[in-house]
Amino acid sequence: MNLPAWMRDTEDYADVPPQDSIPTIATIPEPKLDTSSPPEPEPVSDEAEVLARAALTVNQFQRERERMKVLCGEATFQVESLKRQIEDLTLENLKLKNDLAAQTDHCERLRQETSDLRAFFSSIRAQFDHFEIPLPIRKRAQVKHKAQNGEHP
Repeated sequence: MNLPAWMRDTEDYADVPPQDSIPTIATIPEPKLDTSSPPEPEPVSDEAEVLARAALTVNQFQRERERMKVLCGEATFQVESLKRQIEDLTLENLKLKNDLAAQTDHCERLRQETSDLRAFFSSIRAQFDHFEIPLPIRKRAQVKHKAQNGEHP
């Protein structure tokens, strides 16, 4: 038993002699290939024993077959459920794409309307400048001007 020095100082391991050698690293054994032939089945002399073993084997295969049928049915239901879920998500995705396209169109229409209004107001301003008509002072600007002068609105 190879113990570090700090463990040898405890009472439980006081009787273990110290070993200063480095422990060897465990090696994984190589797998042994079995080259021998499979064991020969024991000769059965009794027909009843053979029939009992055959019946047991058939019973095991039938149980396994039924289990596989159940698993196959469950897997089929799960696949169908996932197919329906995919179809629902595809429809939802198409609906969201349509909503996005509608919102994009609406946004573009509003941008166009804003651009048209800016052009209209720019032409009005140009007309006012041409005829040297002063623009009206907005009420907000008057309130701000009074606040700067120390007056109360």
